[in-house]
Amino acid sequence: MRALSLSALVIALFALAGAALVSSAAVAGEREDRDVVINIGKEGDLLEQLIAMDAADIEDMRAEFAEARADIKDAIADIAAARKDVKDVPGGGVILKIAFATARSTASAAASEAMGEARRELDRAGRDLKTKDLSGEERAETERALSTLREELDALEVALDELMDALRA
Repeated sequence: MRALSLSALVIALFALAGAALVSSAAVAGEREDRDVVINIGKEGDLLEQLIAMDAADIEDMRAEFAEARADIKDAIADIAAARKDVKDVPGGGVILKIAFATARSTASAAASEAMGEARRELDRAGRDLKTKDLSGEERAETERALSTLREELDALEVALDELMDALRA
């Protein structure tokens, strides 16, 4: 069984979302480079990384996800601005629709795959935690980290769905 890096999955998600935005900005005559990286942990066993987290690490993780959601919200505003900018460009609306459809298709498929993989890895860590020999305090903090990560992934998925909707509109 290969060890999966959850941070690599989330980074891949944002790379695809960023590619979609660069495509849309290029069509609109703009270029905005946006790198969004959520660093949950290093390559390796997710459960061990969650066990090693303390309250400050959990809050740092939460802040990284919040920043990523804010960047997605900014990207949605950029998409709306791109739509407005091409209104007066002959054929611009059609080109923008094609670019957005292409970006949405690629990003949506990759996001679904990455989120599915991330959730499977979280489920595996949750199952493995049940049999791990930990103190009560350490188990509670690890469960909190796992729960927080699930909540943040849920919120991230909502933000990505909003991004896909913006590309669709």
